[in-house]
Amino acid sequence: MPDPIMGVEFAHPRLTSLGLEVLALSDLRRRASPEHFLRPQRPAFHVLLLFRAGTGWHTLDFQTLPCVPGTLVHCRPGQVQQFDIRVGLEATVILFRPDFPLLEPATSELLLVDRILSNGGATFSGPALAALSDDFETLARSHARADASRASTSILQHLLQALLLRLAVLLEGNEPNPHAGTPQHRLFRRFRQLAEARFTDDWRVADYARALALSEKTLTRICTSISGKPPARFVEARLLLEAKRLLVHSDLSSAAVAMQLGFDEPTNFTKFFRRLAGVTPLDFRRSQRTLPGGGQSAFHGQ
Repeated sequence: MPDPIMGVEFAHPRLTSLGLEVLALSDLRRRASPEHFLRPQRPAFHVLLLFRAGTGWHTLDFQTLPCVPGTLVHCRPGQVQQFDIRVGLEATVILFRPDFPLLEPATSELLLVDRILSNGGATFSGPALAALSDDFETLARSHARADASRASTSILQHLLQALLLRLAVLLEGNEPNPHAGTPQHRLFRRFRQLAEARFTDDWRVADYARALALSEKTLTRICTSISGKPPARFVEARLLLEAKRLLVHSDLSSAAVAMQLGFDEPTNFTKFFRRLAGVTPLDFRRSQRTLPGGGQSAFHGQ
């Protein structure tokens, strides 16, 4: 069944083969009307915004992030975003495909590109903001000079890797992730990838354990240690998030949402949702839905 939330694929307006684009928020604003940006959209790529001037807000999966100078927002692929692009609000915007960064084994677990900011945003100041701003500006200048050559692409990949590494270090501070780089963390990431691909079709922990060549007990121990919840609760949380997205950002009935998420009966979906969210699906929709869905994204560069 097609996704009722507007999906957005990456498309560079000038260099079609390049998996990265850097532009100013004011340039993005000229691609569509302000109302256009209020519509929910689900990009298939990473969006990093470092705000430089003005005030506004950005919403990621029901969390509204106030944006002021020094705020960094990270929208991961598959998240649903909406944002208010007001006159005077300015930021440097980096868009990149998940396969664009150079994630070598030695650094991939530190960077964790798909979860740089666990809550979607952070605000920096002082030397940290100055260093991060320099990295954004360096990448922007190199992007402006980029061509279709392999050397140009490689330069941009290394600059983005350096920016992500700095961001990871700034966010880790003096309390690095004790799991980063361990075999257990790599297995957990593989489980997360499988769950993301299968969560509407496969809810059985035994199937995920089998796919990872692990026992259910071992997968449960790894998942609980790293994420704080066992694999069954992890898959349930992913189902609940998708249910909330569809209820708020689409006009699908509760029964249609249940079908899209793999429930055999709408009543089972209602029981599931109420158990985890504390309210019925329709009560959640009435309390949360404030903005219309649909529309074509301005990230296409057209």
